[in-house]
Amino acid sequence: MRPSDKRGFLTTVESVRGIAALYVAVAHTMIYILFIHYNAPLFDLANYREVLIRIAEGLIHGPMAVMVFFVISGLVIGRSLDGVAAGPPATQSYAIFLIRRFLRLYPAHIAALTAILVIGWLCLRGRAPVDFSAYQPADDIYFTDWLQADFNPLHLKTIIANYAMVRWSMNLVVWSLFVEICAAPLLPLFHWLSRRNSTTLDAVTTGVLLVLCVIAWSHLAVEYWFAFYLGMLVDSRGREWVAFATKRCSPGLALALSYALMAAPAILLTDRPPATSILEVAGAFSLISLVVWCDKSKLFGVLDHPLLRWNGRRSYSFYLWHYFILTMAVRGLYLAFAADRLHRHEILVCALTAAVTIAAALAVAQLSYRFVEVPFIGFGRSLAEAWRKLHGAARADRLIKLTQEQAAP
Repeated sequence: MRPSDKRGFLTTVESVRGIAALYVAVAHTMIYILFIHYNAPLFDLANYREVLIRIAEGLIHGPMAVMVFFVISGLVIGRSLDGVAAGPPATQSYAIFLIRRFLRLYPAHIAALTAILVIGWLCLRGRAPVDFSAYQPADDIYFTDWLQADFNPLHLKTIIANYAMVRWSMNLVVWSLFVEICAAPLLPLFHWLSRRNSTTLDAVTTGVLLVLCVIAWSHLAVEYWFAFYLGMLVDSRGREWVAFATKRCSPGLALALSYALMAAPAILLTDRPPATSILEVAGAFSLISLVVWCDKSKLFGVLDHPLLRWNGRRSYSFYLWHYFILTMAVRGLYLAFAADRLHRHEILVCALTAAVTIAAALAVAQLSYRFVEVPFIGFGRSLAEAWRKLHGAARADRLIKLTQEQAAP
C-alpha cells in the first residue's frame, strides 16, 4: 500500500476514467448494432446468442461506467479541496470552487453542443426519421430517431435548455453532467464531513444519502449524491476496506468481485431500481479503492501506461462527442443497408462501427482537450491563484496595520 500521507494527482485513476469512457462508447455501439430484446429479462431471452450478448453488454455497461465517473469525481474533488484550508476564507474558497467547477464542465459541453447544432442543422433538417422497427423490436425504448426529432422543428427554447444542461435531448450523455452540476454545491460540505475521520459521522451521512436516493429515485438532481460522498471516502474508508479485503484474498480476486458486483444488476435486470445503482456504486468504490491503495501492485501497473493516461486525460471530451458521432454513423448504416444484411454481419459491423467511431471521437477529443479544456482549466487555476495572492496581500496589510497600532504609544 502507498503511504497514507501521499496526496495529489493519481495517474492510475485518470486511466480508469478513460477506460470507463471507452466502456460507455462500446456499450452504446452494442445496443445500436447487436439485435436482441433488451427489455426482456435474461432468462426470457430467445436463444443462447441473445443470452451471450446480454452478458457481454452487462460486463461493458454504460450506466455502470458512469457510476465509476461519479466515484472518481468525489475522490479527485476531495483531494483538490484538501489544500483549501491554507487558502482564502471559506466563503471565498467556496466561490472559487464553484467557478472552477463551472469552467471545468461547461466550456467543453458548449463547444460540443455548438458543433452538434451546426451538423444537425446541415444534415437532419427536413429529413425523414429512420424507421427502427425493421431492425429492433418495436416496443424497445432504446430505438427512436431522437436526434432528428429535435431538428424538425428546431426551437429556441430547446437550444437554450440544452446549453444550460437542464435538458439533454441533443446529446443524451449530458444527463450525467447535470448530475455533477447539481452535486457541485454540496461537495465542499461532503469534503468537510468525510475529513472528520468519524466512523459514526460517515455511516450516518452515507445512510442519509442512501435513503435520499431511494426516496427521490428518478430525480437526477439528488439521487446520486451518495456516489460522490463514497468517492471522497476512498482516501479514508477505502484504505480500511482494502486492508480488510486483501487480508482475505488477493487484490486480483478482490478486483474481480468488485467488478462482478457492478456488472450483475445489468446482466440480470432490465430496469434500474435504486438497488442497482447502489450495488454499482459500491462496486465502483471498492474498485477505485483497490486502484488507489494497491497502486504498487503489478496488477495495476498497466494503468500507468502512457497510452491509457493519454486516453484518460481526453476522456471528458471523448464522452461528450462519441455518442453523437455514433448516432450519425448508425443512422447512415440503417439507411444504407437492409435489416437482414446487418443481422447476418452484426458482430463485424459492431466491431467496425466501434473502432471507427471511437477513433473519430478520440481525434475530436484531442482538439477539444487542447483548445477548450486546457485553456479553461488553466484559467480556473490562474483565477484561484490570483485570489489567493490577493487574500495573502490583504492579510499581510492587516497584520502590518495591527502591528503598527500595537506599537503606537
